[in-house]
Amino acid sequence: MARGFECGDGWFEVVDWLSAKIEAYAKLLPDQREQFCPEVIQVKEKFGGLRFYLQYSDQTTDGWITEAEQRASRTCELCGQLGELQELPRRQTLCDAHAGKTRSPRIDSNREG
Repeated sequence: MARGFECGDGWFEVVDWLSAKIEAYAKLLPDQREQFCPEVIQVKEKFGGLRFYLQYSDQTTDGWITEAEQRASRTCELCGQLGELQELPRRQTLCDAHAGKTRSPRIDSNREG
């Protein structure tokens, strides 16, 4: 894979799960299909979501990729905690802490002081 991984460490477990599924699947392929063995060509973040590209994918691997993309869409790209798509300067899937959101008590604007 020439470009390496172009996404944050928070998606490591999702990418690792998907990679393990594809690797185990590739080992089960008959010898005559070896030339069409799934090979990862790119893993990246795009528009706030995970993109995982294979050379020689099929319905099985495509299904796992879709599941991994869905998992990543609920996972902070930076830390792996529960996250959601944020419309910051650029789209990213982040937890509240990494998106800069705080859950501080509401300030009462009618309070004197």
